[in-house]
Amino acid sequence: MSIVIVMLIRAVWLLIGPSVGCDATNAESIVDLSHPLNSQTLHWPEARDFELRVTQNGTVRRGETNIWIQSDEIYMATHTGTHLDAPCHFSRGKWSVADIPIINLVDRPVAVIDVVAQSVATRDYELSVDDIHSWEKMNGQIPDNSVILVRTGWARFWPKKLEYFGTETKEIPLLHFPGVHPSAAQWIVDNRQIVGIGIDSPSIDHGQSKQYKSHQILNAKNIYLLENIAQTIHKLPAIGSSLTLLPLKIEGASGTSVTVIARIDAKHTSISAKCAPNLSLAFMLSLLASFVTLRYIIS
Repeated sequence: MSIVIVMLIRAVWLLIGPSVGCDATNAESIVDLSHPLNSQTLHWPEARDFELRVTQNGTVRRGETNIWIQSDEIYMATHTGTHLDAPCHFSRGKWSVADIPIINLVDRPVAVIDVVAQSVATRDYELSVDDIHSWEKMNGQIPDNSVILVRTGWARFWPKKLEYFGTETKEIPLLHFPGVHPSAAQWIVDNRQIVGIGIDSPSIDHGQSKQYKSHQILNAKNIYLLENIAQTIHKLPAIGSSLTLLPLKIEGASGTSVTVIARIDAKHTSISAKCAPNLSLAFMLSLLASFVTLRYIIS
């Protein structure tokens, strides 16, 4: 009788443990990599503040009925908060925001290069060619038509202006934050085929840059830039994610605030909360099976 119970418990475990509530769809994760737009939103020091101006907010009469209406206007620079730099930002005649092909914005593979330790040690750290080589030794070649995301850890300072920019003033020479070294930008355009590159700091060029050479190098190849990526970038694995962004289609614009969404593939996602109850059940069934087996052996 005991051996039958053991067999039944193990059969239930095999059926329930790996399957219920732990399918690939549930294991996938969607991550918003964007900062919200509000009165605390950071922007380039010389730009205007973000403002939401509510022009109507209340009940109005329409015919025989009172209806609620809210209307508003927004005022901001195009390079505000989490935003996209179009190629025309630093390269004459290249794509504006509205010109970027939709294929370059939707479901692009992501390579996340982590330089948090280096950025902690050196405030003005710049992603190097050696960093890229080290990443590729661990993860393989950066995929074609992908987006590189540089993770510096700088988003932890958002929205504290002094910590994030290195100054609360509009004095550009006082800026201090990490970026991408021009030699790394040049290596990327010469050796890899990417559509975009992003960073969780104020700019692709580090704070002490004077000529913004990384902007120039990348934009000249119609590569768009993403700046002020949110701290949720730490949820992304080095490989195994895809990126989608749908910027406002502003003709002629050099940039726009944007919502950046990452989807982590199921095989690269840690076990989700939805799977936890099934793991607990499987674990308890395993213990029960072991207990019954032990009783059977002793008896």
